[in-house]
Amino acid sequence: MNATLEIHLADGLVVISTGRPPGPAGVSALWLSDGAVELLVDTAEPHRLVSVTTDLGDLDRSEPSLHSLFGPMVTDSIAAWAATASDGAPPASVGTHDPTLTVIGPMSRLGRLAVGLDEVSSEDPNPLVEALAMVDLGCDIINLVGDLRVDPAGQALVETGLDRLEHLRDEDREPPGGRLWQQILRRRPGWIETISDRRPDLSDRFSSLWDRILAPYGETDRRQTTVDDLTMVDHARLLMMPAAAPMAAAEMAAAEIADAAEASAAAPRTPQLEVLFPPGVSGRKVSATLERHHLVTHLGGLPDGSWWLRAFRVDATGGPPRLLAVAPLVGDTWGHSGIALVGPDVNSADLLVDVSRHPAEPWTSTATRASTEAVILGRRAARTSRAGARSTESWEECARAWTDAGDPQRALQAQSFADRPPFPIWADTDPLLTDLA
Repeated sequence: MNATLEIHLADGLVVISTGRPPGPAGVSALWLSDGAVELLVDTAEPHRLVSVTTDLGDLDRSEPSLHSLFGPMVTDSIAAWAATASDGAPPASVGTHDPTLTVIGPMSRLGRLAVGLDEVSSEDPNPLVEALAMVDLGCDIINLVGDLRVDPAGQALVETGLDRLEHLRDEDREPPGGRLWQQILRRRPGWIETISDRRPDLSDRFSSLWDRILAPYGETDRRQTTVDDLTMVDHARLLMMPAAAPMAAAEMAAAEIADAAEASAAAPRTPQLEVLFPPGVSGRKVSATLERHHLVTHLGGLPDGSWWLRAFRVDATGGPPRLLAVAPLVGDTWGHSGIALVGPDVNSADLLVDVSRHPAEPWTSTATRASTEAVILGRRAARTSRAGARSTESWEECARAWTDAGDPQRALQAQSFADRPPFPIWADTDPLLTDLA
């Protein structure tokens, strides 16, 4: 179904949109014309175009990509409009367009690339799958028709994937299993053919890495066997445990809890502070108090890695909170702990506390965190849907998050996905490797 393409100028940027706002999983971007054009697709339904943006001064460089996307008539209309455009002018129509199609083929292929590049850029991908996904996506870029000039270039992405593959640590070489391994085996001949046409030297390198790293896995899925073996070992240990051991452990734990409760009752009550975690991180506060000019925290649920405790002071005039203190969070068996000196003139009511991987980033408001959290939950639900797994609960969780963020429209759309999950046309026969990891 065709939609009206609207165009407007904002801060020197030409924005062409279909009028369709992003869905509950947000958008994924693909850069064209060597980075001059940003194409956005809906992450949950990546066959749908959301917008195309380019700099007014880059229209000449962007023209081949616009032509490949929209055809000559729309591209000429864009150029004519841009010749007299001014910031702040109302949006104008530059024609109609089916947001699921391009001149060079279905938008779904570009959508797959956009979502795939998002996935390999995620914070914690499987290193082996990430490397092979880069090779896969790089070959897809190389094989694209039309003058799109995707950034990153396909050849560069393949080379980066081979670099990652070559430098895998032993602990990252977990055998891919099941459908993932089948897809890798199926795509291997195509990868070799595509790479050989452009860079025979890279093809030789890929074959060498395959023989050294992947070929030993064979065509069997050893992962489930390993899990079953571990389960049997744990079960055997449980059977060999003396009958008195659980009772003794329970009595000891009860005594420790009673001692802790008695000590807690005797101690003066200290106000607990709220701790905000980054969107997508399911951390939890054990305790967070202000004690003798120090912020003392004990946290659980944080993934491995470098984490920072940050204390901000509320600005009484309504300005942005001011950073008071930063301290590293130290992990141990029980979680993470941190102590930050905030000074003598600060009380609990003045403090805002959060956890971050990036200590220098500015404070993020609660509303922004809520929206970001909802998008992250939407992306997880979309990934589950694309993998063909049950995603009802994931979309319902996303819907609740959008409700909490004050966006009933996206909450309603997420709830509709709980009943009918989105499933891209390519997800069955040509799934993203990262979705199968």
